[in-house]
Amino acid sequence: MKNFVIVDTVHLSINGGEIRDFHNAFDFAGLRLDLEQFKVVYQFTPYRNEHSNIVEIHFSDVGYFEFTENPFTETPTEVEEFGYKDIGDDDMDWICDEMNYKPGMHFIVRLRNDSCLRIGAGNMFATVRSAKPSA
Repeated sequence: MKNFVIVDTVHLSINGGEIRDFHNAFDFAGLRLDLEQFKVVYQFTPYRNEHSNIVEIHFSDVGYFEFTENPFTETPTEVEEFGYKDIGDDDMDWICDEMNYKPGMHFIVRLRNDSCLRIGAGNMFATVRSAKPSA
């Protein structure tokens, strides 16, 4: 199950709401792993003024996770594109768009330095939270 769609490989719409431009307005800021509960969270922070909230994608029932290239060769914060890959398809020269998504596919985030985060999870849910600390 998932609650978002990828639009034009660089935009994300959560629950049919606002379409956020991840290629031009958000950075990949980090991830959190919970190895005991098979959960991973990707965090994206805005760097442009038109967005003021942090977006997180929560993955549960994770069965697969990898960086396909060394993400530490340069600062890999800029999102190049989002998409999907079939299990066992290792050709990272292309990724499927939302129109070709089928449940069970791996979710891919390609970063500017061509490193990719690849995750296979039973559930993928995006959330939005304030970037400003609460008082």
